[in-house]
Amino acid sequence: MREIVSVLISSGKGKKLTGFTFVETLIYTALIGLVISGFVSFSFVIVGLKNKNQIVREINDNLRETQNFIVHEIKEADAIISPTAGNASSSLVLAMPGGVEKIFLVESGVLKVVPAGGVEQSLTVNEVRVSDLNFANLANTGAKALIKTSLHMQTQGSSQEFRYVQNLTTVVCERY
Repeated sequence: MREIVSVLISSGKGKKLTGFTFVETLIYTALIGLVISGFVSFSFVIVGLKNKNQIVREINDNLRETQNFIVHEIKEADAIISPTAGNASSSLVLAMPGGVEKIFLVESGVLKVVPAGGVEQSLTVNEVRVSDLNFANLANTGAKALIKTSLHMQTQGSSQEFRYVQNLTTVVCERY
């Protein structure tokens, strides 16, 4: 029996050809291509979401830090010069201790604080544009000032995909 098997193997009879047919190779290649293109598409979506999240975080961080700074300065001020009681303005003028005035205003989409006779300081970064800033003094004449700040920020980019707009309104009472 061994002789018969060895004769069959050595003569080539009984050998089975192994491998993929051309059609099987095409199917497997197409499936691998689909899986790879799925992974690439998924990667692009993840990168886009990461960029959008970074933009949202940048706007929200700028809003929070800016509002916290303005609130702190209002509480530290000796008096609110502008806006006067019952009025609103796009700028805020504070009389600070030591007789120094500070002015909060928007210039070319950047929120700035300008100490009288001092160097202006930008409160927002270049990637963020302040499109609206409003200060309203809600107090009656002769009463303690109650300042309502409304701040509207958005991204600088022109791409609709990465456009984000956020508003924040805060009310602060003047310290006496």
